[in-house]
Amino acid sequence: GDEGWKELKSPSQEVIMKIQYFPPQKGERSVATGKAVGVVDCSAEEVAAWVMNFLSNARVRIHKEFNNPARLELRGLRRENEGTFATVKKMPFMLDSREFVVRQLWKSEEGKMLVAVESVDNEVDYGVSLRKTRGFTRGFWVIEDLPTRGGAKQCRATFVQQFDAGGVLPTWVVDKKIPISISV
Repeated sequence: GDEGWKELKSPSQEVIMKIQYFPPQKGERSVATGKAVGVVDCSAEEVAAWVMNFLSNARVRIHKEFNNPARLELRGLRRENEGTFATVKKMPFMLDSREFVVRQLWKSEEGKMLVAVESVDNEVDYGVSLRKTRGFTRGFWVIEDLPTRGGAKQCRATFVQQFDAGGVLPTWVVDKKIPISISV
């Protein structure tokens, strides 16, 4: 159900975004859960490929437009259906940037794709000193093919993400950063 979910301003008219946020008690960390749902004009497999392509030109461009200092793939032993990525996201003045290091895995089922995202403990050498706080996240994508419309493929993409910013953040910062994080 939608009980406890608050509507968020979405960067896209085609995507519905919501948040569940429980304000932290004194000394607790800021944790929120975001949800984005949208219909995309392509197959579920194509959307899953886009999700896994963390370093696409478009996503790197958007990352740079927000002045985020780092976005990279960690190479090493891995399976064909997984990737490990690191990103450092700039926060408003007086707050440390937030570092997220995540592992993504995808799985195919009949008519849908599933992608799981979870923080990992890998240490990352960015080549420069960055003032950052490690955040943690866990999420999943359910991407389901829909019946074709006028011969065009379509799918419904749903992304749900729990977001722990690694410390206490004001509610307005969480409300501002979650839509960027869960953009479909």
